Amino acid sequence: MSIDYYLPGERKASDRRAHPRTTVRNQLSYDYYSPEGVKLGSGLAFTLNISQSGMLLETDKPLEPAAGLLLEMVTPLYTFIANAVAVYSFQIEEHRFRIGLSLQKVIEGGWQPIADMPAVEERE
Repeated sequence: MSIDYYLPGERKASDRRAHPRTTVRNQLSYDYYSPEGVKLGSGLAFTLNISQSGMLLETDKPLEPAAGLLLEMVTPLYTFIANAVAVYSFQIEEHRFRIGLSLQKVIEGGWQPIADMPAVEERE
């Protein structure tokens, strides 16, 4: 069973995108916050794709649209830290969710070096 969450007035993803996305799979950690700025928890996720303005994650937490996130991806050669807002969330399996993010502010790094990185295999 799939559970979908969207912000009111949302359009289809292909209609919303201002920048092309690049398929990339890297692990990152995140803290997530209520729309009022209260920290609700932390988690780990894998990126599925990324662009200059957004990112699609897969994680084990059902983050609500409008939740704020502080993202951190650290590799041996690169660090990416950014603030983002969840735009949509849907369940793909039990304890597996896909979260669409709008990047609000890149604090360190940038999106192009991430897109150029080799993918990291998920460990079970």
